[in-house]
Amino acid sequence: MPLYSTDAHSKATGQHDGAGGKPPAERGAAPSAGCTSWCYLFAHHARVAVVEGMLRERFCTFVHRTTVYRKENKKVREQERPTISGLIFVQGDKADIQQFLDARLPGLRLATDCSTRATAVIADDRMRPFMQLDPGRNRIRLMPHPIGYYSEGHPLVKLTQGLLAGFEGYLVRISRNKCLVTSMGGITVAISGVGKASLDEAERSAMQAEANSGGSHETPGGK
Repeated sequence: MPLYSTDAHSKATGQHDGAGGKPPAERGAAPSAGCTSWCYLFAHHARVAVVEGMLRERFCTFVHRTTVYRKENKKVREQERPTISGLIFVQGDKADIQQFLDARLPGLRLATDCSTRATAVIADDRMRPFMQLDPGRNRIRLMPHPIGYYSEGHPLVKLTQGLLAGFEGYLVRISRNKCLVTSMGGITVAISGVGKASLDEAERSAMQAEANSGGSHETPGGK
């Protein structure tokens, strides 16, 4: 089974405010109406900075970034870029976010879950650990297939310790590294650097049911 993924070293960090040094989850205005959940959308790669800047006028935003290394004039230069082209996470009420997009950025739509046709939503308590992963220890890969694609022949496990305690997924070897392949709002993510001591077999899981049903995910309005 092919396990193609983004293979550059990636960091689950957003762009910090220069003076304040605030963590990514605190950028932008306070979540509307006390809503702390997250949605996401895809914009054209050339418009990511503009779209994120406009969204930050009202909402908290986060862009998963990858560090790449390029050789130029016999020197290796380090460069940061979005891990998935055009992907922007937004914190707030999904209806408020979409209303803002319709008014300020016509044509952009929040990503939806194909199984329910509803806007994909990620709980804040699931999003924050993902944002706080140590880029020096945890390599993050965004995988191209639904979570069920990785279920065959791989054990379903649950993390019982550490920052990601409670996360469930499949233990898959990717590029010689054992990774936890899990799902966040329909996005399949592989996380390496997960110790064996923090794993436990998950006997019953909603993720297993999703895998058996062959659920998939649609991301309208972008790549």
